Amino acid sequence: MANFFLGFPVARAKIADMIEGYAESLSTYDHYYYLTLLDTLDAITQTKSGSGAITLFPEYLKLNTGLTQWSLARILKVPYYTVPATSWTKKRKFHTKIKLETTTGGKPLVRIYCGNSDSPMGFGFVVDDHGIYGRTGNGSSADVLLLETIPAGPYSIIRDLEAVFWPGTKVEYFIDGVKKGQITTKLPSGTSSSEYVYWIQIQNQAAKDDTLLISHWKFYQEP
Repeated sequence: MANFFLGFPVARAKIADMIEGYAESLSTYDHYYYLTLLDTLDAITQTKSGSGAITLFPEYLKLNTGLTQWSLARILKVPYYTVPATSWTKKRKFHTKIKLETTTGGKPLVRIYCGNSDSPMGFGFVVDDHGIYGRTGNGSSADVLLLETIPAGPYSIIRDLEAVFWPGTKVEYFIDGVKKGQITTKLPSGTSSSEYVYWIQIQNQAAKDDTLLISHWKFYQEP
């Protein structure tokens, strides 16, 4: 049976060449696309302090603090030598989904970030106690914007999080597919810390066991 493209017969070899050429141009040369289901801890930088723990399950990666106050669990992915190279002069975005659980008296401090959250250089989300914030950093200081208030008391919430960085202009923040705000100041620039594909961490600000579950991270940098 003949193969048809726009109503005209096309050889199988031609279709294969078209698909291969498109995939190669998208994923190899000009665009930087990274997708992970976080189904292994190999080649992931892990940091734990106090009673913090990082545990891999078939369904998700679990980061939790344990009961010791100011305990930390963090994962980083920082590939240095990529083609194309990373830069804050290019538009980029990330998309993920998390589940966050606290008990009575819990006050989690969560960072879901693209870049180096400590510098701070980059952009992303911060959950601080009962608030979800957008955050940007230019290497010297940071700006934050309240995006959502979580009702008082212990909680178990799932949130779809996406942030879009427009170089030198703004970062847009989306929660569950809805734009919640944007920040136009303290934006990252240059190349410093641009190789950080993700920075994900949870820390407890009280002696309670706070938990972050995550299964999926999607990152894209335009040409």
